[in-house]
Amino acid sequence: MVNLVRLNPEQKIVVSSAVVALVFSTTFVTVAYHFFPLNFLGLETPVERLIFALRWQIIPALMLFAGVATVGNYRFVSPAINPLAKAESEQMQVHLRYLSNTLEQVILFAIASLICATFLDGETIKLIPILSVLFGAGRILFWLGYLQQPMYRALGMGITLYPTALMLFWDAYQVFTH
Repeated sequence: MVNLVRLNPEQKIVVSSAVVALVFSTTFVTVAYHFFPLNFLGLETPVERLIFALRWQIIPALMLFAGVATVGNYRFVSPAINPLAKAESEQMQVHLRYLSNTLEQVILFAIASLICATFLDGETIKLIPILSVLFGAGRILFWLGYLQQPMYRALGMGITLYPTALMLFWDAYQVFTH
């Protein structure tokens, strides 16, 4: 078990960011679900909901594209134009790590949200755009935090990962019980 009293300063940043991410994500989804006028009642079949969820993958895809474009642009104007030269600046390394982590997160989020959409109904399908927007916000905070100080990436990581993990566990439960 982790002794919270003996955490080093970097670990304390990560733990406090994780707690904030959990509270923020839960609050965001709850408020958006109950108070934003999102109505998708016309989506009656699983195929319609799957197409709807697939379209909302645009936000994660744009987060991934932003990383690809940034890395490409930074490489073009730096000695790192040759990726084998090992000439990446610290900032370039952050962009590369953002890109790598975002690819991992997009794959998990896409799988989770597409499976999830097949079990939701016309009322609850609004979770998909809510979670997609939250995903985008998490990726932006991850990237900005990483650029500021590597430990500050934890807030965005939590905002991205916790909802995806919850969806994956819910999906697994639905798959194995239906």
